[in-house]
Amino acid sequence: MKMKKRIFLIVSLFTLMICVNASMAQEQAGTLFEKALFLEESEGDLQNAIALYETIVREYSSEPETAAKAQLHIGLCYEKLGRTEAIKAYELVLDNYSGQAEQVAAARARLAVLEKEIPKGLSVVRFAGWDRPDLFIQPFELSSDRKRMLGVEMIQGQNIVLYDLETEEFSFITEYDYNFQETSVTYSPVFSPDGSEIVYCSFAFLGAEYKSSNLVVSTLDGQSRNLKEDKENYYIPTDWMPDGSAILAIGGNINPEDPLQLGLVSSGSGEFKPLVTLQGYAQVAMREYATATVSPDGHYIIFTDGATDGESDLYIVGIEGGTPRQLTDHPAVDKHPRWSPDGEHVAFLSPRHGSLAIWMMRIQDGEPVGEPFMIRDIADRSSLLNWTENGLACWEPVQINDIFLMDVDPETGEPVGDPRQVEYAHTGENVWPSWAPDGNGFAFLKGYYNPDGSSIVVSRDGFNVYPIKVDSVQAGYTIFNLRWRPDGGAIGMLSGESGGDWFFLCLDLDSGEWEVTSIPATDSIAGLHFDWTGNNRSIFLAKGGIPEYGAGIFTYDLETDEERMIYRPDPEAALFMCRSIKSSPDYQQLAFNSLDNNEMVTDIMVLNPETGESRKVVSDGGYFSWAPDGQKLIRDRALNTEGSKQVLVVFPLEGGSDKVINLSGSLPRQSEIREPDWSPDGKQILFTLQSLTSEIALHQNVIPENK
Repeated sequence: MKMKKRIFLIVSLFTLMICVNASMAQEQAGTLFEKALFLEESEGDLQNAIALYETIVREYSSEPETAAKAQLHIGLCYEKLGRTEAIKAYELVLDNYSGQAEQVAAARARLAVLEKEIPKGLSVVRFAGWDRPDLFIQPFELSSDRKRMLGVEMIQGQNIVLYDLETEEFSFITEYDYNFQETSVTYSPVFSPDGSEIVYCSFAFLGAEYKSSNLVVSTLDGQSRNLKEDKENYYIPTDWMPDGSAILAIGGNINPEDPLQLGLVSSGSGEFKPLVTLQGYAQVAMREYATATVSPDGHYIIFTDGATDGESDLYIVGIEGGTPRQLTDHPAVDKHPRWSPDGEHVAFLSPRHGSLAIWMMRIQDGEPVGEPFMIRDIADRSSLLNWTENGLACWEPVQINDIFLMDVDPETGEPVGDPRQVEYAHTGENVWPSWAPDGNGFAFLKGYYNPDGSSIVVSRDGFNVYPIKVDSVQAGYTIFNLRWRPDGGAIGMLSGESGGDWFFLCLDLDSGEWEVTSIPATDSIAGLHFDWTGNNRSIFLAKGGIPEYGAGIFTYDLETDEERMIYRPDPEAALFMCRSIKSSPDYQQLAFNSLDNNEMVTDIMVLNPETGESRKVVSDGGYFSWAPDGQKLIRDRALNTEGSKQVLVVFPLEGGSDKVINLSGSLPRQSEIREPDWSPDGKQILFTLQSLTSEIALHQNVIPENK
């Protein structure tokens, strides 16, 4: 009897252990799934989410429900990335988890959509080659013969350029130089229907004051005529009428309170005929949102518009005007509509499935037919250019920012080994590195502009990094200029939007609490930067803008809101523009850079905050940091067009020669160093490495056969 009881007890304990282990496995699989789901949906870190989902599938096969969900989400992640692996991932759900009805149904539905949406024979031809150290070109259109690209160059001056894709040669249609005394800038060039002319808008400024705008028609060799000149209104061209008789344009008044109008400008007389008064969202009268396109038969106009709540949809109106009809109604931003050459489809961009993609809808007699369908994912910040007979052109710029760490000699700053990337899974959008005052850690910013919010990535106690979400009230704002508080217990940063409100954010690292302070701004912001003073309650604040409107450098008390100017720019200068300020290690000096309006370079200045005395220590300098001894500065590449992008320069404040540290042999091509920060012990330098690629993707056979 005792033996039977003992066997029963052993069996019971064994059964209990199995149940406990099963329960633990279920809990562990569920916890891991939640982490992966957070990375996928909240962080947008799809690659690391896939890695966690794959771990669940591999190690928790005993939990088929969770494993099936993980396998399904592998497919969803690949789909968001625009990868064909999505199809295989969904097929594995059907093959391996037939008993999980919900996941099987979802996988089967996605497979059906993908098979229906992916056009047969879709191909993408890519063009590049215009990335150069002395030029930055934003493409706007591709010629119908796909031999030339029309764009705007933004470094030498904001000029209209043609780039020959075969010979790789540039020709400048306009030749303006940046000059803050009197200058003109250009934007939004559009080819005429026969490709022999272009139209673009030009804005003239006297100092920082708006003077006039011009709508200009030019031949390809630069012979131009002013179609419409106006001192009160401006007109941004978006398309031509098919017969060349008029130009579709968005017209606005220099008074931002007045609504914008969509209308036609006669290509002969220059007379503007308004068709539609646009809503609040389209007040941003730039190519990004307020875009419009004429149907190939000249009967209809499709344009982007919306209310002021951050959403935009597509609308259609007849060529004679009237009340527009809404074509799309989705919480996501639908933008950049482009008619197909046969007039039967309209392509547009939208992140409606989780990431930016090309979508399409069929149009018949001015009415939508069926639901919009997705063509393919594309990179963020992309824009549709034009739809030529050779295909749908799309500009896909990709900017990658990551933090690198380099061991250096404390005395000279010379490298001791090659730079290495800081290990942090979410790569590609990390900026503003900053050392902790004690040198035992650092922080940087992930997602400095992210509609879902940014994160502060902090490294403390052994350099293990962890992200902290920026307060949700700042979601959608630009977050920048990270600096540790002198006591090391908090991190400050700036937040705001051009033409809007500005804030100082402070994160207490122990409590995790945020303090948000509204920043009093000047009438015209052209750069806003800060660093801490020697105490924990006040900051140095540089406000760029027009000197007579109060631009300058101030001390600002975060508790009392008291503000005191400590540096007043030259009142004769047209503009005070500052890219960075940095307190010395003992907080007795303040270095900042300031644009020299005459030489068009950025000088690095050193200021005594107590006396207000300032002096120029270097001309033609970029971002910078103090050496730990307070006797030297280190700066990144020069700001002029001949400066190297992969050089750090250490220069003493009092005598001595500069030391140039060339890192081009150990960094990727087409990358540049930005925002260096020297550690308090002098043994390491952090910096941001920025890479930018720019391509035109020409999509051919883009319309599915069944559409």
